[in-house]
Amino acid sequence: MINRVSSGRKDNNKHGTHLFTAPFMRACSFRLMNAFVLSTFCSADEYYQSIEPAHFLVFDGVGLLTWEFSTQWRLRSIAYPLLAYAVPFKFLKALEIDTAWSVDAVVRVVGCVQSALADVGIYRLSRKWSSNDRAIAEGSFMASLLSHWRFYLGTRAFANCLEETFVVWALVYWPSGYSSRSNKIDDDDDDDDDELCDGNDDVAKTAAKTTRRNNRSNNRSKKSNNKYKRGFRVRSVYALVLAFMSCVVRPTAYAFWLIVGLYTVLFDSKNLSSKTRAQFALDASIVGSLVLTAEALVNRSFYNAWVFPPWNFFKFNVLNDGASQYGENSLFWAITQGLPTTLGVLFPVTLYQLFITTNNNKTATAVPTIAKVAFLATVGIVSIPKHKEFRFLNPLVPIAFAVSAKWLIESNNNYNIKNIVIIGLLLQIPLALYLSLFHQRGMEAIVRKHVSRLGEEDVFDGGVHFWTPCHEHPYLATLHKNLTTSYLECNPRPMRSNSMTSTTTTTSKTIERQHKSQWKSFEENPSLFVKRKYGHTFLNCFAKDTREDLHSKQNKEQIPSHVVIFQRERDEIIDWLKAFHFKEIANEFHAHFSVDREGQSRAYLFAREIRTNDDRTCSSLEHEEETIQESPLFLCSSSSSSGSSAAAEE
Repeated sequence: MINRVSSGRKDNNKHGTHLFTAPFMRACSFRLMNAFVLSTFCSADEYYQSIEPAHFLVFDGVGLLTWEFSTQWRLRSIAYPLLAYAVPFKFLKALEIDTAWSVDAVVRVVGCVQSALADVGIYRLSRKWSSNDRAIAEGSFMASLLSHWRFYLGTRAFANCLEETFVVWALVYWPSGYSSRSNKIDDDDDDDDDELCDGNDDVAKTAAKTTRRNNRSNNRSKKSNNKYKRGFRVRSVYALVLAFMSCVVRPTAYAFWLIVGLYTVLFDSKNLSSKTRAQFALDASIVGSLVLTAEALVNRSFYNAWVFPPWNFFKFNVLNDGASQYGENSLFWAITQGLPTTLGVLFPVTLYQLFITTNNNKTATAVPTIAKVAFLATVGIVSIPKHKEFRFLNPLVPIAFAVSAKWLIESNNNYNIKNIVIIGLLLQIPLALYLSLFHQRGMEAIVRKHVSRLGEEDVFDGGVHFWTPCHEHPYLATLHKNLTTSYLECNPRPMRSNSMTSTTTTTSKTIERQHKSQWKSFEENPSLFVKRKYGHTFLNCFAKDTREDLHSKQNKEQIPSHVVIFQRERDEIIDWLKAFHFKEIANEFHAHFSVDREGQSRAYLFAREIRTNDDRTCSSLEHEEETIQESPLFLCSSSSSSGSSAAAEE
């Protein structure tokens, strides 16, 4: 195997297996620790777009399918939860070892493997973009391990994490992106393959490679016609399969690969001949058709209809701007907030290396154009929708680590500045531990430490109610038991095409009022919400005006046996909780500062001590002075008592 030289350094490692297994084993060991110490909440999608649907499929419907999987919307492909989590869950069930601990452990191990593969992909991508320079590759690998963002997010059950893994490996095998003409993958058919296999070439094979290289240098046109050789084409097909798999996982990846693919086919004439680019485009259409057909069949079996979730995803998020209901951000959010948060101290280094640095000095390795294209594509795709989240930038993280490591390793850099960057990377370790161990841990602790211990005999009437924003808690897949539970739905308003016609004059604000979610109603006025939701049992005794409650008695629900709630809402309905004999049995620290709203410093679990419902009268409640306090909400009088009795007789 011919050793490549870059920046005056030789890579003397002749055993290709070491290049892969050593980083992978290091990454696996680190990410396994990473996955099992993680004890905080990040976003609802961590559960409800992955492990909850998978648990639903395997364990007889125990699990929650959110509105995205409903027949009305069909926004999500079932392929990701099916392949990533349903398959290992099925093995656990078949072996009859499906405990709550083992299910949770499988989820963490899957996160460990996918994150470790992303780490190794960053290592390989950096070698590819740096003339096979192992020192630079090690620098990018360490940057990935020291990243607070990847420690905090990399092992979670997000589709974005698996998307990141597919994207980085697709770029590793992509036909563009080699740092110089002498180091392109098709100049040495077996170099990269040998890194994954034996790496011991015989003399004849080495001589043949040398002859081919000399022939190419003597006849550029002939070289161009012979580029799309067997080994090169196989790797290109690998890249296409991985690229389309990232699209299956996250529909936004379609836009990313469309931009990168068009650049490769239309503009990368410097590295690829016209014949090669035409063949690559043909392969892309074939591979894409096969992958999308397989996805369509999987979704057909789940939805019992032919659906194309990426199109529904596009209609909802782009044409109807449905995601803006869950928050809006400015056009420049990615540059001003997103990238500084996800990349940390490497953000300015990445921008400098991509768009400012020159390649005039002889020691510096050039950043391939495809890296700039991929970077700008990601930023552009994330910037267009009004709703933005940090994890949407995940595909950009490997690119940033690969190019910033060049700057850190090159010998001609200012060492003072370099030391500052290295110190900044080390300071990210405490931040990573804080985000992973403390920030937003309350609901995780409440569910895993307290609700999970409840048995069916402990839960009665309405069951365990989660009064939290949009699924900000683990659920049935984490509990791994079929408890009676309830949550506040946060379904979006219908799309304009479904809710309005050309003849109606209904405004978007009117539609939003008509289709206000349960959580939104609860957040705006918790006291009024519980009054309306549970008025037919006890609350009529305490309401100033019971007429609204009486006429809608049939719509009321049973009082829960347990309530999970954050501090702000708990403070506003504490009198209601006392009136119905709820006792606080657990509270856990949640966060030092608010994320999207105030009042989330602690999370609480309340349990009701009395099981009877409608047999209690207002007169009996009047004498419970210790639990019923006078307030605007809780005023019990003879008139309200008689009203409640009348309602009970009905």
